Amino acid sequence: MRKQLPPRDLQWIDAQGKPTEIFFDYMKSLESRSLGQPVSVTDTPANGETPLYNTTTGLWEFGAN
Repeated sequence: MRKQLPPRDLQWIDAQGKPTEIFFDYMKSLESRSLGQPVSVTDTPANGETPLYNTTTGLWEFGAN
C-alpha cells in the first residue's frame, strides 16, 4: 500500500523550528515500513522468497511468505 504524500504547499516545520504533527506522523509511518536491521548481502534468496524477521534470532532472513 502506498503512503499518500501530503500536499506540496503544506508547512513541514513550525515557527519554533520543530516538525509539524503531519510531518512527524508521515516520518513515523515511513520508519515503520522499513527494515530495522540490515539484510545480509551474502544470502541469496530463492525465487519467491522475501526478507522475514526471525523473532528468535532477531535477524532478517530470506524465506517463503
